[in-house]
Amino acid sequence: MRDRAQIGTPGIRVLDGWDVAEETIDQALLVVSELVTNAVEHARPPVALHLQRPGNDGVLRIEVGDGGPADHEGAWTTSCAPEERGRGRGIIAPMACAHGTRVLAHTVTHWAVLPAAASRGSPG
Repeated sequence: MRDRAQIGTPGIRVLDGWDVAEETIDQALLVVSELVTNAVEHARPPVALHLQRPGNDGVLRIEVGDGGPADHEGAWTTSCAPEERGRGRGIIAPMACAHGTRVLAHTVTHWAVLPAAASRGSPG
């Protein structure tokens, strides 16, 4: 179990405040990491993270929007071997109920929907 006081990231605080289960928080952190890294390395700014609180449908929706494809790759992407990149969808797919991309005129949003496990305080 991680020490939340030491991590203290806004996303974890939000998910904790929503009483999201530990397992879902761990999965959400991995999905956010993959989607934000993708946006930073392959897209133009601005990059925006959106989390949608689990509702009656029992899912947590994660969206990362960006300014569309960049003219050139980021520094990390150009410095790594081909086998070190391009694995994001393969990491996200097993955890997500659904995932995809929404393209509009000046923005691209990559999203994933995670099953929100029962909250820590909920009766089993």
